[in-house]
Amino acid sequence: MLKPWIDPKVKRKALMEGRREGKLQGKIEGKIEVAEQLLRRGIMTPPEISEITGLPLEQVSRLQEENSQQ
Repeated sequence: MLKPWIDPKVKRKALMEGRREGKLQGKIEGKIEVAEQLLRRGIMTPPEISEITGLPLEQVSRLQEENSQQ
């Protein structure tokens, strides 16, 4: 069976995009973890956490609801 030929430049570009997306996803997950910890400890209000982490207030409020149900 023949393998399809892939342009090395296209392959490199796809790999770089994948890495960028992975790094971005990792940053978001880290911010969510920090927000959850702050909510559990009651250190800050959702608006303060949103401002510090850069997460949307709606997302922080949703995290607060999820943590209070557990």
